Amino acid sequence: MELHIACLIQACQDIGLEYQFLDREHNFVRIWINNDPLYFQLNKTPFNSAVMASICIDKEHTYRLFQDAIRMPKTIGFLDYNTVSRYQKYLTFTSLGAITTEIEKELAYPVIVKKNKGGLGVNVFMCQNRAEAHQALNVIFDRNSSDYDYVALVQEYLPFAKEFRLVCFRGEAMLAYERISGSAAFNARYWESEHSSTRHITDQNIIDDLVEFVCPAMGIKGLEFIGFDIVLAKDGNYYLLELNSGPRFDHFIQCNGTEAVVEMYRRILNNVGDEVR
Repeated sequence: MELHIACLIQACQDIGLEYQFLDREHNFVRIWINNDPLYFQLNKTPFNSAVMASICIDKEHTYRLFQDAIRMPKTIGFLDYNTVSRYQKYLTFTSLGAITTEIEKELAYPVIVKKNKGGLGVNVFMCQNRAEAHQALNVIFDRNSSDYDYVALVQEYLPFAKEFRLVCFRGEAMLAYERISGSAAFNARYWESEHSSTRHITDQNIIDDLVEFVCPAMGIKGLEFIGFDIVLAKDGNYYLLELNSGPRFDHFIQCNGTEAVVEMYRRILNNVGDEVR
């Protein structure tokens, strides 16, 4: 059983909800609320629409949706210049050189180069120059790799002071924490650093500031349970990096215990129960 599922089950037990495991590993769960079933599968929940969950996975589409409403680092998407023939009609830049020429026209080094539909920091690179950008793009566009992506994103690099995850359900903050890297060097997989940690945020002023910042996303239909990844840059502004429609809480739980995540699920399930009564 995954840690977040264990917290979900504890919340069910605390408020007296019936639940049933539908798999041997206990990561596929049916929860009954007033005779209505809700299904949770690993980190997938019944709350977001399929299209909104897909948009959250597609970071370029997330950027297109929110760039005019929420401050985000400038981001450019590039299709694999060696894409198969049926997708050639979508190509704007037909060579590695053409891609990097466009990057250098729109952004200044260093830049972040990453796969579009990635997760857990896989194939995320800080590139200081054209050679490093070429190398990163070729890694992402390597069709022999299980981590291949046909879209690579190149993003403005923002030196930041702090990084946050804000989890909201139907417009209300449910959990907030700061991600603390154990190293000053760039590391997309911060949790692997020796002295990395997460700090549970209970300061309501900080939570209110984060909620106000992402407020334009709150009213979008089909976007109900979301983890917002936010940085406070050294220029003093918040920036939205990406959205996660299926957040996991492993590192948070390792650093802070389970109670805050259990309480989050209690609040969510009680909220749903109030609506169906």
